[in-house]
Amino acid sequence: MPKPLSPENAALAFLTPIRQTRQNPSGLSGIAAQTISTPTGKIALWQRGAGPTVLLVHGWSGSHTDLDAFVEPLVAAGRRVVGMDLPAHGCSDGEAASIPDLADGIFHVVRAIGPVTGVVAHSVGCAATGVALQNGMELARTVLIAPPSRYADFARAFARQAGVDPEALLTALRRRDIDMDSIDYPAIAPSLKSSALVIHSTDDQVVPFVNGQEIARAWPGARFIAREGLGHRRILADPDVVSASVSFLTN
Repeated sequence: MPKPLSPENAALAFLTPIRQTRQNPSGLSGIAAQTISTPTGKIALWQRGAGPTVLLVHGWSGSHTDLDAFVEPLVAAGRRVVGMDLPAHGCSDGEAASIPDLADGIFHVVRAIGPVTGVVAHSVGCAATGVALQNGMELARTVLIAPPSRYADFARAFARQAGVDPEALLTALRRRDIDMDSIDYPAIAPSLKSSALVIHSTDDQVVPFVNGQEIARAWPGARFIAREGLGHRRILADPDVVSASVSFLTN
């Protein structure tokens, strides 16, 4: 049997995404990557279109290609679309990252390309967007697709899968100066000023449906759309999800 991970090694594994290398999605094909420099390394960007800017933010172990389906409709609606690879993902620098690290990356991108009027975010990208908003990033509208509620819950789930005591993993993460308990979307949502649309599928096996419901209830004025049969990733290509998101961002 493989030797169990130590809490420190489990913490590193928890913070290390699987890097996707596919580049130039259909919506941004033929467009060369650009980079911006941040205190923690370079972040890769792709952009297309003209008009108010919408930023696409992928989830954990993903890349900018995950949100391909949103590019053409947003460009057609008169938006400049920017896709990014989060820190430690895709073509961006880094090997490991926490949600605060991802949030810092988003914050620096928005500052470099802004003003940004809206974001479409998926999964952990939603959590990072929330932290960036909490830290002062300004957005008129935010679309959250399959958002997780609490970082610590996912760390505990990862620990159980890895055969590590969950509290020992949280302690190891805190030793890395990651305040797991502070990344609590329902707790921070009431203070956020951006208008929000939350979309979640009832059969999501990665981020339970109740997470999206809880965040939408806590976010003042948020709209919530429940979908069925789209899981955690198929939801990103669903025409009705794309249409509702584009309408929310542009009307």
